[in-house]
Amino acid sequence: GAQLKDFDWREMDLRGATFRNCLLETIDFTGADLSNLSATESVFMNCNFAASRMTAGKMPQCVFNACQGIGAVWADFELTGGGLVDCNFTRARWTGCNLDAADLREVFLRGANAAGCHARDADLRGIVADDARLSTWCAPGADLRSATLHGAHLDHVDLSSADPRRAAPTGAGSDQGTLCLLY
Repeated sequence: GAQLKDFDWREMDLRGATFRNCLLETIDFTGADLSNLSATESVFMNCNFAASRMTAGKMPQCVFNACQGIGAVWADFELTGGGLVDCNFTRARWTGCNLDAADLREVFLRGANAAGCHARDADLRGIVADDARLSTWCAPGADLRSATLHGAHLDHVDLSSADPRRAAPTGAGSDQGTLCLLY
């Protein structure tokens, strides 16, 4: 696949773009429209997705490593079997995303609004979702070791079979929603 490095694609209309087996490094996607993105088995390293928009993106087995996505608005995207590792999506809005079996270690979702996402068997170790709205997440079997969820809104979250023993859901009380552990 192609190797793309140091491109400035800020504010670009990239709707329907396709990446297969590509390495994309230090690409600036700030404010870009990535709707209907199709990326398969590609790696995004040190890319900036701040304020980007994506609807209906398909990214199976893609890996995002050390990327920024502050304020990104991504809806109905799929990242099954892929990962967002050591990424910062503070204040991002994700709705209806499919993160099943994804590696989300060390992802920052501070103040994010990520409602209605699926993360079955996802690796959420070390995720930082302070003050995030994670309403109606379906994440059975997720690994939450060392997760930080201070003040997170966890309305109707399904973490059945998850191991929350080392998670830190402090501040998630009845005023912040309900953490449902369905064993």
